[in-house]
Amino acid sequence: MTRPDISFAVNRVCQYMHSPTNIHWQAIKRILRHLKGTAHHGLSLQPCPDYNLLCYIDVDWASCPNDYCSSGAYCVFLGANLVSWSSSKQRVVSRSSTKSEFRALACGVTELSWLQFLLRDLCIHQLSAPLLLC
Repeated sequence: MTRPDISFAVNRVCQYMHSPTNIHWQAIKRILRHLKGTAHHGLSLQPCPDYNLLCYIDVDWASCPNDYCSSGAYCVFLGANLVSWSSSKQRVVSRSSTKSEFRALACGVTELSWLQFLLRDLCIHQLSAPLLLC
């Protein structure tokens, strides 16, 4: 959970967990070597004066050569702290990059809405509306 840098790679190799090939084992070894070399890396939380939500969203259209599904990702910051992120392959094939972008935006907005309700329940008031960058 504290290593978003490997979340996409781990998700990708887990898709072939039931019948891995040598290529998949090499990818797993590469992930483990990366973890060994970056053991001191991770997320740090620091106090910040503002509690504004900021969401970055990105998607690559039809990037998977096996099924032409797009991969989308978002990360949400509360002030300067990363509090939520996701990277996943979309379940449908989009006919355009715009449709892929809208699907990824919908996921990011859903997460932002949930976080807004959570912050409101915790009596943390936001000074401005969340910012969504795609």
